[in-house]
Amino acid sequence: MTETTEPYEEIHSPKHYQLPDGLEVIDLIEDLPFNVASALKYLFRAGKKPGASSQTDLEKALYYVEREVIRLRRQGAILRVRAISWGTSQGGLCLPRKPG
Repeated sequence: MTETTEPYEEIHSPKHYQLPDGLEVIDLIEDLPFNVASALKYLFRAGKKPGASSQTDLEKALYYVEREVIRLRRQGAILRVRAISWGTSQGGLCLPRKPG
């Protein structure tokens, strides 16, 4: 008697993204910023996806964390420039001063 094995599901509810409590990683990350969601996705699947090494997944997660830090730093710099040009050097936003 030959045993048939089902092909590994990679699209709909793959096992490497399923959590013990019945949730899937997408349920936790879909509303997060892209870089944060991507980092968490790779952290959750590390060591679980067939053919993908844990180290590779962890390096991918680190890549997205680093990108998010850079994005936040840039965003902070932009907000500080706007705050200064709008009349405060304290880093907070305020309404532009009325002339006169």
